[in-house]
Amino acid sequence: MVVLSMRVKLKKVNRPSTKKIMDTRRPKQDNTYAKTKFKINENLRKVIENNAEILTIDQKWGKIQHALVSVGKKTLKPLREKTKPWMTVELLELMKDRRKHKAKDLDKYKEI
Repeated sequence: MVVLSMRVKLKKVNRPSTKKIMDTRRPKQDNTYAKTKFKINENLRKVIENNAEILTIDQKWGKIQHALVSVGKKTLKPLREKTKPWMTVELLELMKDRRKHKAKDLDKYKEI
């Protein structure tokens, strides 16, 4: 007979976070289009004026990207979709109908 004493430490799995996508439809809806456009143009003018000291293309692109993203983070909210793209209105109605029949008539529920 063998007796064993063992200590196990499980590894914690880190899940990758999802990318936050900015809602580009918002400026058209909330009249913030002009404000956002003005801020982006202002930031790009600053980048162009201060561009003489930057030597490489990667540095130039980094400055332009920062100018665009910083305005987007301040004025645009993250895009949040309530349902998945494949969840159509017809499918949601069918789910609602099925849920209604589940409480009343199991045969009709199974048929749907």
